[in-house]
Amino acid sequence: MRNYISVNAKHYKKKEINRISEHNFRLQKIGYLLPREHIKYENVNIIYSNNVINKYENNLTKLGEYSQNLNEIYNKKQLDNILKSQYQHLLKTKEDIQYKNKSYAKSNESTLVEMVVALSEEQAKAYLESGKDLGVGFDNFTKNLCEKYGFTPLQVSLHLDEGYIENGVAKPNIHAHLTLFNFHFEKEKSVLRTLKKQDYKDLQDLAANSFQEVGFNFQRGEGKEITKKEHLETNDFVIQKQKEQIENLDLILKNLIPDVNKEKKDLKAL
Repeated sequence: MRNYISVNAKHYKKKEINRISEHNFRLQKIGYLLPREHIKYENVNIIYSNNVINKYENNLTKLGEYSQNLNEIYNKKQLDNILKSQYQHLLKTKEDIQYKNKSYAKSNESTLVEMVVALSEEQAKAYLESGKDLGVGFDNFTKNLCEKYGFTPLQVSLHLDEGYIENGVAKPNIHAHLTLFNFHFEKEKSVLRTLKKQDYKDLQDLAANSFQEVGFNFQRGEGKEITKKEHLETNDFVIQKQKEQIENLDLILKNLIPDVNKEKKDLKAL
């Protein structure tokens, strides 16, 4: 059984919080969702507490203590508002620190880091079918990430509703988006500036180890084949599968052409 896990990290400027939040909480129209009848499991949403004083704070997740999917408490719009307010609070706190230190923020500074963590379909489905909550693994990975590098956690969205249909069978693209704030508040500096090339490579091992620590047997993805398949962005993943299906249909049609032409000749003769 395939049991790979892979991580693809990107960083963004502050304006991207709107796109990230609205995509993760399904406020955007998404063209690559599975048909409703093929969606078996609910998406999982985690938003981390960061001491913002608001009416939601007591229900948010403390890092490493995930226990409840916030979908069970809040609707999509509320989740969107909570995440954006958390982000704005962190952004202002960071800017106040930089102002105090006379280290002013640049207008093009990347304050958001998003890690897309993909799981092999077979292994992930086996855990889901046995009633296991994969959110525990993603929470532990987020905790280890923040402890090792100093990121401040914002949220995790595990998406179980994306994918494609192949020969009538649903092929879900099981993955999560981890959204992190790019600032180490204790050291008062950007995290991305401290990362080296090896750190990005180490993310794969950290992800696998984090899941194994809480009882999920996923292994670091290896080899070119895994890199190509597991590191695709979500829409590229689905587009690739749709392209493969079109190419297969095209091949079938080409093979049918000689038979059709023969039938035409026979019909003309008759």
